[in-house]
Amino acid sequence: MAIAAAFAGRAANAADATRGVDPTKWGSIEYLNLWTPGPPLPFPLVTTGDAAGAGHLGASSTRVLLGSGPMSIGSFPAGRVTAGAWFDDDENFGGEFTAFFTGLRAAHFQAAGNASGGPLLAIPFVDVSGTAPQESSLVISQPGVRSGRISADDANIFGGLDLHGLINLSDFLPNDHNRLALLAGLRTLFFKERFQFDSVTTDMSGLTLGHNDIFMDQDNFFGGDLGLRGSRRFQRFSVELTGKAAIGVTTQTQYVTSQGSLPFFPARMDFAARDGLFTQPTNISYTFPHRTFSVVPAARLRLGYDLTDHIRLTVSYEAFLWTRMMRPSGQLDRELNLSQTFGPLAGAARPTLQSSHTDFWAQGFTAGLQFNY
Repeated sequence: MAIAAAFAGRAANAADATRGVDPTKWGSIEYLNLWTPGPPLPFPLVTTGDAAGAGHLGASSTRVLLGSGPMSIGSFPAGRVTAGAWFDDDENFGGEFTAFFTGLRAAHFQAAGNASGGPLLAIPFVDVSGTAPQESSLVISQPGVRSGRISADDANIFGGLDLHGLINLSDFLPNDHNRLALLAGLRTLFFKERFQFDSVTTDMSGLTLGHNDIFMDQDNFFGGDLGLRGSRRFQRFSVELTGKAAIGVTTQTQYVTSQGSLPFFPARMDFAARDGLFTQPTNISYTFPHRTFSVVPAARLRLGYDLTDHIRLTVSYEAFLWTRMMRPSGQLDRELNLSQTFGPLAGAARPTLQSSHTDFWAQGFTAGLQFNY
């Protein structure tokens, strides 16, 4: 009889431990370190070479310094908070809220000539001002002629909110140490990015000129989210795997301008870097939001260790994909009609708005604390 009572007591303790895997209420604070692709550059923006080639694409001496690939960019620091609870005593139905926001992340490129103008630096483009398009360039630095610098800067920030209902499916599993839940709800994401490309050049007589292009995009996703979350406990350790996918609409807004077109940028007297090169009257505009269909699949593998009955240390790897996003650096058009720079447009109406789309992914590691009750 005593043995049976002891066995029953152990079974009750085991059941209590099992229930601890899936607390009635929980909340967590996490630090995220995410990697994402840098701003895409659809064609070369900065070249070097000799005076004969002038940095033109196709010239034998030309070498590309920036372009035809994404700019190098570091990781995203981010924070995430989560709060959830089961709504009934049998823990059949619950809900969970999650929000994450990144810090501002920036990428920077600069190439500069020395006081005598070396090395040659140029911005290549296709000149469509004449009767036939031809390769050309804007030479910013050239030995014995002029000296200058070219800069490209990208800054972005993003975040999102998730609101899910939970349905406990653990009764369908053969082992009490396993947990399975269905997640169904809403997901929102936002991404804001600004790409700026500018140059300053001073010739040997002291005349200083420059250009300043600004491209901005904002993407907002809203859609329905559906997925599964499974977990298993090994004494104080736990393993959790979550997979889900959201389907919805991405609303996109474009803004293309030069510094001279922005009233909140005061004119500088030391150089005339107010006009654009890749931003001309034919593409300078603010486009009202337009919408596209997007899919956002996501996955997370999380490991946990119970420091106490109510505090769990967690580390995880996670990744997600956002289809058909718009990045501002991808909106540049390298066919330019510079007749409109100094007068009315004559010839082809280029550059134009590109409105190209790309897929955006993020992956990284997180660490945090989960508080269980």
